[in-house]
Amino acid sequence: MNEKENIHLSKLLSYILRHKPDEYGIILDENGYTNVDILISKLNAHNENISFEILQHIVDTNNKKTFCIQ
Repeated sequence: MNEKENIHLSKLLSYILRHKPDEYGIILDENGYTNVDILISKLNAHNENISFEILQHIVDTNNKKTFCIQ
């Protein structure tokens, strides 16, 4: 994945998880978490090309440490 794709997906994840999870059909729990498989599925349904490995890369390389996978 190139830097442009990484930034795009990182910003998209921030937008979805912070502001509009319902726009993508994502349900967050009381702590703001969601199921990773569902997140990936919903993103791919919106024509984003993302896999667990790509998501893990975004989490690992985000300089603000905005995301985590538990």
